[in-house]
Parts: sequence; C-alpha cells; structure tokens
Amino acid sequence: MQRGRSTARRTRWYAALIMVGGVILAAASLPTRPAEAQISLLQAPALIQSIEANDIEEVRSLLVRGSNPNMTFSSVPALITAVDVGNPNIVA
Repeated sequence: MQRGRSTARRTRWYAALIMVGGVILAAASLPTRPAEAQISLLQAPALIQSIEANDIEEVRSLLVRGSNPNMTFSSVPALITAVDVGNPNIVA
C-alpha cells in the first residue's frame, strides 16, 4: 500500500514540474516591449505640446476629453504657456 502512495505522489510532482515549466516557457516567448502607459518625465503632456504647437483644434479636443486645464509643466501653468505662444484663441 505504501508503494502506491509514493508513486501517486511522484506522478503529481512530475505533473506540477511540467506545468511550471510550461508556464515559464510561455512567459519567455512573450514579446518584450515597453509598457504602453509609460510616462516620460522629460516630455511635456499632450495639452502643453498642443498649446506650444498652436494647434487649437487639438487643444479643444484634449480639454473636451478631460485634460486638466490647470496642469503645469516645469512649474509653468498651461495658461501661461498659451499666453507665451501668443494665440488669443487658445487663451480664450
């Protein structure tokens, strides 16, 4: 009777090892690329970039989609950036 238990235990152990090995192989075959949601601390947010590019349609689109009009980049508020660009339509 003792012999049957050790055989069953060994079989379960081998099955577990095979499953773990399969998971490791599957994980190793995944493509390695950076996450989509990475944030660059040195790149201006999309709203600031649109303001600097004087792209009023993109600025409106970003604001409608929920961008914060009070955001700052390098301690400069978006409104001041818009004033510096000199486009009164973005400031209004």
